[in-house]
Amino acid sequence: MNSAKLSTVAEQHLEKVREHFDRRPKLTNAAKSYRRILAHYYNLIIPSFASVLEVGCGSGDVLRDFIKWGARPENIVGIELLPERLAEAVELCPKGINIHQGNAAEMPFPDKSFDVVLQSTVFTSVLDTSMKEALASEMCRVLKPDGLILWYDYHMNNPRNPDVKGVKRQEIHSLFPKCEILLQRITLAPPISRLLAPYSWLLCYLLSKLPWLCTHYIGVIRKPK
Repeated sequence: MNSAKLSTVAEQHLEKVREHFDRRPKLTNAAKSYRRILAHYYNLIIPSFASVLEVGCGSGDVLRDFIKWGARPENIVGIELLPERLAEAVELCPKGINIHQGNAAEMPFPDKSFDVVLQSTVFTSVLDTSMKEALASEMCRVLKPDGLILWYDYHMNNPRNPDVKGVKRQEIHSLFPKCEILLQRITLAPPISRLLAPYSWLLCYLLSKLPWLCTHYIGVIRKPK
């Protein structure tokens, strides 16, 4: 995809992302649960000296979590498409974290810069296939050999939001060819959790163990050496 066409698609996507973000609810208990699981992944497999990039970092919640999980601020980088979200991240994140405004399908970083790249619910807000491919390619380009991509995203469409299109297992494999990919379904379907949570968190927890009731994939994508 040439850069002129990619820029045009990116401008259209910017407005879609802004509309999608405006409709998103505040941080849910499901999202908090995901971050606890992500912390487990991070602490289990990633050393404190690792260089980390978050694609679509928003206001920097997970960037700040990386510090709690042992990463050094100077090794943490975020890139965010929306200027207003970038401003929040810059204000809220500690000094040392590097945050860039831009399109993650055309990142300004050199090849093989990061040990870890994280994306969380970014791909499901990208409806253009060529932009998804460019984004995945860029994530692999800036990742070091044997580096890891941490993935968290919907695997099904959101019936209430036409701008959220789930990314299936087969599509993830096609976006990251030759990579080793491990995926697990998590996050109880929000309508179910909203209905049951006021009455029983235990029931929500038990139902979340049933894969067919879960709406997201969490996983690790390893780049070949």
